[in-house]
Amino acid sequence: MAIIKDGKIKGKIGNYIYRVVDGQEIVQAYAAKPKQSANTKLASAQFIRAAKTGSKVYRQAKSFALDFARPKVYRDIVSNLRGSAYAEIGDKTDLQSDWAIVPNSNPMPINKDALLEDYFKINPEVIFSETAFTVHIPKLMDITKGRQPKGSNYLELFVSIYHTHRDMTYELSRHQSERIPIVEGFEEQNVTLPLEWMENIDKNGIVYVCFGLSFFEQANSRTQINESRYNPSAILGMWHKNVK
Repeated sequence: MAIIKDGKIKGKIGNYIYRVVDGQEIVQAYAAKPKQSANTKLASAQFIRAAKTGSKVYRQAKSFALDFARPKVYRDIVSNLRGSAYAEIGDKTDLQSDWAIVPNSNPMPINKDALLEDYFKINPEVIFSETAFTVHIPKLMDITKGRQPKGSNYLELFVSIYHTHRDMTYELSRHQSERIPIVEGFEEQNVTLPLEWMENIDKNGIVYVCFGLSFFEQANSRTQINESRYNPSAILGMWHKNVK
């Protein structure tokens, strides 16, 4: 619809738009919005699904890392979820009925400065089942030559496992080591964590393992050293499941 004001036409007539710019009448072809194909609509829906879930996972990982997560973590999480069967939307008979690992999620650095490779020759690994996780932690490298934060003499290692369901996110299990003298380090070890599923919540969605090290000046220090780096933290793996 167009109107005439002060002797000039303004608005849309047929496939043309009339407007006034700096006192001049301009006529432009109307650019209709193209209709989305079925594939485009599906891709958009898959991205929205991955982005919504990825936002929940990122918030939990960021909280695990004391808010010192690198911004790219969110993009990595969404990209990995989008590339997995978790993002598929369609006939429920096609959805994943068993737990499957999300590609490229093992490991995924959370912290923006320190990396696991600064402390281990190989990355920690995870063995998954619906009842328990076993985390294989390699031997700590000799970090007495500058890899640890200045002034640190002790460290702790800790693991948290989270379940992000469509309704909520909560912690399935947690492990925290004793305070370990850095000069002694620690040998490779396996830590098995039983999963405590919340009642009345379906066992589907996303399960992921966060691992980290923290450093302290004294055996009884109440706060860790150099919190702004959070030395180091990572998601060791993500698994997804959609019930048929």
